[in-house]
Amino acid sequence: MDGQGQSGDQESERLKALRNFHFLQQKAVTTAVVGILEQIDSLDSVDSRSVSPGPSRNVLSEEHEPLDMSDGPGRIKSLAQMEPSTFHELVSWLTENTDLAKSKRRRGRLTPDEKVLIFLYITTRAASYRNAAELFNYSLETISTTFHQVLDALCVLCRHTVRIPSFEYSEKALGGKSEFWPYFKGCLGALDAVYIPISATSDQHPAWRNPKNVVSQNVLAACDFDMNFTYIFAGMEGSTQDSRVFLTAREKDNTFRLSSNCYFLADAGFSSKSRLLLIPYREVSYHPQGPQQPANHPANSRELFNIRHATLRSVIDRTLKLFRRRFRLLTTAREGFSIRTQVNLVFALAAVHNFINQRQGLDLDGEFEDEDDRDDDTWKTSPIVDDFDGNLMIRKRDMIAKELWEQSQRSTS
Repeated sequence: MDGQGQSGDQESERLKALRNFHFLQQKAVTTAVVGILEQIDSLDSVDSRSVSPGPSRNVLSEEHEPLDMSDGPGRIKSLAQMEPSTFHELVSWLTENTDLAKSKRRRGRLTPDEKVLIFLYITTRAASYRNAAELFNYSLETISTTFHQVLDALCVLCRHTVRIPSFEYSEKALGGKSEFWPYFKGCLGALDAVYIPISATSDQHPAWRNPKNVVSQNVLAACDFDMNFTYIFAGMEGSTQDSRVFLTAREKDNTFRLSSNCYFLADAGFSSKSRLLLIPYREVSYHPQGPQQPANHPANSRELFNIRHATLRSVIDRTLKLFRRRFRLLTTAREGFSIRTQVNLVFALAAVHNFINQRQGLDLDGEFEDEDDRDDDTWKTSPIVDDFDGNLMIRKRDMIAKELWEQSQRSTS
């Protein structure tokens, strides 16, 4: 009996010890899980963020108040690539006119200032999500969600800032320049197509590959003489001819409408039949040079017209180069982005480009970092003919050339 009782007591002690072990094990697991969750929360917590490493003061406010422009304006300018006052105006417009201020996150809610700053940091520096996550101390998921939220908001801004001007703009821009006015009356700016690198699946590469063997989209862009975009048509495959992109825009985009007697300047890769475009004479030099003909001294009306045309049309080249210099993300394909996202980026960044120009003017210091990868002798291509308007612009070109030549002859006699 004593042996059986002793054995029963030992079994009871073992069960008790086993229960205590399981209890302590469960408690340890619970404690570990709580610790991990607290570490995750600390990554997204408001108090642990700093946009610059080291002991320097945070650029962003810890209380989620709007950015204090006196608090590190140099850092804000560096990250956003714009003046702090312009950044503040941009955030204010997006907050008042879009859903940018709304957030699905329950904790550590981002302010509109932070959201826009994250987006601009990625697009101006071609930074990865991981770089942004490390700099701003947010998770990759938060960075991705924020990027797309700001992208959608800026597409709304694009509809307000990228607009074709009215007929009156022509005189405002050219009226004080006797070499162009009134000959180019009704000219609203210049238009061209530009290749923007794009990421696509391997089976899509043939359609998106441009003549330079780069997978890209062919974007139609127009600008005014102040280097503001007035029209954008993005999303066409890189293999598409420029004139086909133009015709598709006319057919599918109801916003691509010009006032009566208005037009854009374009290169000879486009058709001369459209009433919306004034192109140069093909196979006629833009910059005549030779033993009998000094530079910039044209021999006839066609050469003179091409020189004046080229001078005005160069604004689109400068605008596109500035555009890609400001937003380095446009110079490289980003893996992981959908085609729709990459197309919308062009619209969104065109809106920011105009917003900067209209608030703080142009900063053209330094040389442009990239050159367009198109041939200068674009007249060698065969533009798709748009004969809807017949020879209207051909006759207009001949008339302008004649008037320019007559004025030139009078001034030299």
